[in-house]
Amino acid sequence: MKNIFWIFCLLLFYLSIHAQIIFNRPQSNRVANYHIKATLDCQRKQIKATEILHWRNSSRKPTSEFYFHLYMNGFRNERSTFLSQAKKMYKSSATLDPQESGGIDIQRFVLNNTHDLLPQIEYVQLNDTNQHDSTVIRVKSPRAIAPGEEIFFEIDFICKLPKIIARTGYSDDFFLLGQWFPKIGVYLDGVWHCHQFFPMSEFFADFGVYEVEFTLPIQYLVGATGVLTQEIQNDSLKTCYFRAEDVHDFALVAWPKFRKETRLIEGIQVHLLYAPEHDGQKERYFRALTHAIKYLNQWIAPYPYPQLTVVDPPLHAFKASGMEYPCFITVGSVWGIPSKLRFYPEEVTIHEYAHQYFYGILASNETNEPWLDEGFTSYATLKVMDQAYGESGSRSELFNIRVGEIDEYRQSYLRRPDVDIVVRPSWEYSMKSYGVSCYSKPALILKTLENLIGTSVMDQVIQKYYENWKFKHPTTRDFLMVVDSIVKHDLDWFFEQALWSTRILDYSIDSVYAEKISVPSDSITNFHNRVVVKRAGDFIFPVEVFSVLNNGETLRQKWNGKDSVFVIDCNSQSPIKIAWVDTGQRVPLDVNWTNNSLTVKKNYKATIRHWLQTMKLYQQTLLGLFLF
Repeated sequence: MKNIFWIFCLLLFYLSIHAQIIFNRPQSNRVANYHIKATLDCQRKQIKATEILHWRNSSRKPTSEFYFHLYMNGFRNERSTFLSQAKKMYKSSATLDPQESGGIDIQRFVLNNTHDLLPQIEYVQLNDTNQHDSTVIRVKSPRAIAPGEEIFFEIDFICKLPKIIARTGYSDDFFLLGQWFPKIGVYLDGVWHCHQFFPMSEFFADFGVYEVEFTLPIQYLVGATGVLTQEIQNDSLKTCYFRAEDVHDFALVAWPKFRKETRLIEGIQVHLLYAPEHDGQKERYFRALTHAIKYLNQWIAPYPYPQLTVVDPPLHAFKASGMEYPCFITVGSVWGIPSKLRFYPEEVTIHEYAHQYFYGILASNETNEPWLDEGFTSYATLKVMDQAYGESGSRSELFNIRVGEIDEYRQSYLRRPDVDIVVRPSWEYSMKSYGVSCYSKPALILKTLENLIGTSVMDQVIQKYYENWKFKHPTTRDFLMVVDSIVKHDLDWFFEQALWSTRILDYSIDSVYAEKISVPSDSITNFHNRVVVKRAGDFIFPVEVFSVLNNGETLRQKWNGKDSVFVIDCNSQSPIKIAWVDTGQRVPLDVNWTNNSLTVKKNYKATIRHWLQTMKLYQQTLLGLFLF
């Protein structure tokens, strides 16, 4: 009788997964499908839950082993890989008292309602030798699961939430649930991808359907990855029923003090949950989201989901800001930020929304190749910010000092241009190299590529990459194959240097001079003009040298950059005035733009202009102090 009951429950679950509530047809292969019934205990800061995972072997090889992430165990003790490394990186900010620690305790683990796998749970360390790390478990089934075969797991667990120090947990009565349930790894071509939780690694999972029943005190306002399909109140508690289709994760937030506003942007129900003290930032959030949604809809493809949840946490929970999940992002702001300073909230909001494409829909392996996630998202952020706020001052126009988004990327990159290669697993980066190699340098690589092949061609590349790999797991090689299919000339030379080397790109005008030519038989004065261009770095890149003569005549000459020195000689009736290499600054990877031009005679206009700008800033500061 018990077996009949569970078969009936499984049948209902299976039908609910395949009942098309959101999409008329599945967008993904729906490998991992979850039904989670959870209750939040606000006093104990913990969740008690039951999870039914319906999983299909989509690989071409059988498997009798299964690997699961228990990310919350990264907050279990200070000897975990996550906390031990984070403590070195962030010092006191990564310290947790024992009462504030987190973790997942599995109480029941059954395969196909028949095999008890609880005694077989084995904690494994696949990426380091830290025996104190318990963020990955392995279990074995009695027999191998064949390709295409479907099975289901029943898991009862208790998740103790940590105090928020990064991404997930609680702060007072604020709760952000990220990576809070046992989550199966990805089985590709006979290999399990289930990495430990590192401070600089993020997440990788298969697409599926999530049905989540979440019970908590009635006064809490809740937002989640899924669409709220029903809410039932019972005395002091309520249960919220969420459904999400074709996503690879599920996040949830709850706080009784949230204010909520919902607006329709390009057909998307955007739910903004924000701290009351940030009411003055509300319109800035919606403007930034409107810019991002409209631009990415046209540039890549329309956002496919019906809703988006945007979470603006209170200041005491600020460490929960700046994170992405499918159909769910956390942003951040502080009261009183000037409107001309756009890191908060505009840039963060646009960046996290762009993750809906690069990570959310193009679900690359963030642990193995983080640049496909953060690098492409940073490049998309640059595109949106420039279009919305102007290239020269997209990030800030405070005090009339204009800073573009690309300026910030270059500042980050120029601090450590040769610190590491780009294509590398996230856990192998040092703290100093992660931000450069995953965010700023890849964004500059993609912008340089755009200028090299042309914006319209680059748009075709991005659109085809999306169309070919949406709701799948693309790799670096997959992206390069898309580039090869559209750009007919070879670009291996560029990617080998940009992605798999630490070469530095630097071109300069070394010297410019004009010498009179004495011609006795001719009364016209002629000049021998010479421009010497140097390749100071070891990154070989084709550039254009642009020269202007005193009579206004212009000369352009292309150089493949292979030699260390390139000399241009020409005779003319007018002497040369100035020479540029890479005029228009179309090579953002060039580490020194100040040596890209040179004049025959010194020009003090730039010095005077900067001096006047400094004086203007000084006067504004004095005026502000006087008024205050």
